[in-house]
Amino acid sequence: MINPSGFSTSVRFYWPVDVARFVFATLVVCGHAYEFARLGNEDWHVAFFDRVLPGGLWVAGFFVMSGWCIAAGRAGRGDFVLRRYLEARLSRILPLYVVFFAASLVAEAIFARVGGRTDALWGPWFWAIPAQLTMTQGLVGPFGAFNPSWSLTHEMVCYLVWGLLLRSAARHAGSRTMLAIALLPLLIAGLGHALVHTATSWLILSLPLYFFVWLLGAAVAETPVEWVERHRARLIGAAFVFALPLAAYALDRRVPESIGMIAFSVLLALAATRLHRVAGGPRIDRFSHLLGLASYPLYLGHGIVTVAASVAVAHHPGVVDPRVVMVATIAVSILLAFAVGVPLERRVMAWRSAWLRRRWAA
Repeated sequence: MINPSGFSTSVRFYWPVDVARFVFATLVVCGHAYEFARLGNEDWHVAFFDRVLPGGLWVAGFFVMSGWCIAAGRAGRGDFVLRRYLEARLSRILPLYVVFFAASLVAEAIFARVGGRTDALWGPWFWAIPAQLTMTQGLVGPFGAFNPSWSLTHEMVCYLVWGLLLRSAARHAGSRTMLAIALLPLLIAGLGHALVHTATSWLILSLPLYFFVWLLGAAVAETPVEWVERHRARLIGAAFVFALPLAAYALDRRVPESIGMIAFSVLLALAATRLHRVAGGPRIDRFSHLLGLASYPLYLGHGIVTVAASVAVAHHPGVVDPRVVMVATIAVSILLAFAVGVPLERRVMAWRSAWLRRRWAA
């Protein structure tokens, strides 16, 4: 039994949640490694990564799992305290974020000194550093080797809006009601993006889009098992319906990424309704927990490895096979996540638990 959000209530731990987080992080790494491996090797293609290169599907998967964990781990709505909720979230996100941000600044300084740093992708811009410090990089632009952290801006928005909704008159409404309310700004922003189709319109769309996806996971976490069993046939039918736009997205480049993200997120949320049927065991739980600990540092830290690989290739153009570059980037990123990230995560979690106990006891 663990509590993913740090509240005073116990919730069931389902090992597929941690496994899914690690798989999504790895797929994001694969997409970015492929992106950089093709620099100077544009004739080399892998069909799968050509389509899922932006990683939108996998980031959306993170948000579904995040919404599920936060909603499942919160205390009862009548006991909800916004200050405690924010303290629990910030103490979980910020420590490792600050560590990898500092590491990225050091790495960028080394890349600048060594030379060969390409600005074709993920260019480092000084004005973006304040955005990193305030976690608004997803709104104003990412920074160099810390590019993957952009989605944390959107995740923090989800945390804040959801907390404010619980604190306000909506505290007695369920996540499914919030989900229905969130659909309206998503439709308005989606229509605007379809008409204008600019980088700004996509940014505006991304905020309600990711919040809607996040709420899918929260709604599933708050749905009683009895309701799921009673409507099992309808849920299976909905899965088949949403599998069609996801297949269309995978096969046809003209289908917008937002369509694929929503379809994939709905299917993942529907799959999460079956978590109560998942059996585990001590070994599976320990292994999946290890993967879960590695997922956050893997997501934050792989940008440094990816840019370092591009610098190495720039110094030896045409010498290394792009497939080798891609595989090596993925392997080193995962290795560092387990060798460095997991010990850091364990220490952060131990410190956080002790700090929250002292804080809330006072």
